Order: sequence, then structure tokens, then C-alpha cells
Amino acid sequence: MTDEDISSLDIQWIESTFDEKEKGSYLFRDHAPAHLSYESQALLEKKGMEQIFIPKGLTGRYQPLDFGLNYPFKCYLKKSYHEWRDKCTEITKKGYLKKPSRQEFLYFVSEAWSKIKTSTVENSFVAASILP
Repeated sequence: MTDEDISSLDIQWIESTFDEKEKGSYLFRDHAPAHLSYESQALLEKKGMEQIFIPKGLTGRYQPLDFGLNYPFKCYLKKSYHEWRDKCTEITKKGYLKKPSRQEFLYFVSEAWSKIKTSTVENSFVAASILP
């Protein structure tokens, strides 16, 4: 995937996620090339949003997902997958274990996210020094 493709995905994400009701909002971002593109910046400005870039090398400290959500979410996701794997021992024609379908994978993600407590999200923003 090229930088142009990634930038295009970022623009699609912004368009589908935010509307003009977000005016006066802030979007915290890292220094990924797609986030730095002129097109992304212009689109966010059009929607009345301001990007705030987390200093390089500090995303692990200031990004709430990195700081407090990724670990428990991934643990729940792995648990869902392993429970599925214990029940599904189907073999493909070539003798490999069957992979989960997209729908099954979406179920793993949905189930994992449903186990994340609101307080965990809030505490992640506090720990990342975004909320008091």
C-alpha cells in the first residue's frame, strides 16, 4: 500500500467519521504520514476541527489507546479467538486449520469491545494527561 493509498484511507475515514457538528473539536494524532497530508488537514479544517499532534516518541504516553486500552482489548480478543478455536477444529483441503470468517472475526472484536468498561476508557484519557 502506497502513502497515497494510506492518505486516501485517512480522508475516507475523516469523511465518514466526522461532520460539521464536530466544530470546535480536537483530534489527537500521531505523526503518521497520512495524518500530515495537506488534504487531511484541509478536510478537518473544513469540518471545524483542529489536529493536535502528539510529540514524536511520546505516543505511548499520550495516546489513550496505547496507554490503557490496547492491552485489555487484545487480551479479550485473543480469548474470544481461542474459545472459537477450541470449538472449531475444521481442516481445509490442504490440511490447515480453518481460519475464522470475517463475520466470526467481527464477532470477536465486538465481544472484546463490549467487555471494555467505560471507566477503563476514562482512566486511559486521564493517564494520558488529556483529561484531569
